[in-house]
Amino acid sequence: MEFEGSRTRENLQVALAGESQNLTILRQLKKHSKAVSREAAAPFEEAMNQSKDLARQWFEVLNDGPVNGSLASLHEAAKRADDQWTALYHEFAAAAREEGFEQLAGQFAEASARHKDLAAGHARWLDQAHGQPHGDGTESR
Repeated sequence: MEFEGSRTRENLQVALAGESQNLTILRQLKKHSKAVSREAAAPFEEAMNQSKDLARQWFEVLNDGPVNGSLASLHEAAKRADDQWTALYHEFAAAAREEGFEQLAGQFAEASARHKDLAAGHARWLDQAHGQPHGDGTESR
């Protein structure tokens, strides 16, 4: 589907992000309700399945179908991890620090470091898949 730059594409991206966020929140709520009783956790499981299905649906629309092949998936994961440590969390940490939220700045910096490690791991796997030396994938940073 060709809708680059359209409001519909933006809406799909927001819907995917919302369902993904909802799934994470529901997972936490289920965990806490399960401590009370298994019956209390059941409605959360149903809601989680719905959010998971909708997230997959929006992901597939945005990506012209399901992702095929583990190598393509690994490339996508590597790109996302790289973007998260080089831009997203780095910028979040800087903003939090600028606004005086040092503890949150530290948490964002830690998340950035964790994604840097993930990106390096993905780069090693990609190097192996392509028969390349096993560098950490961060030499250009």
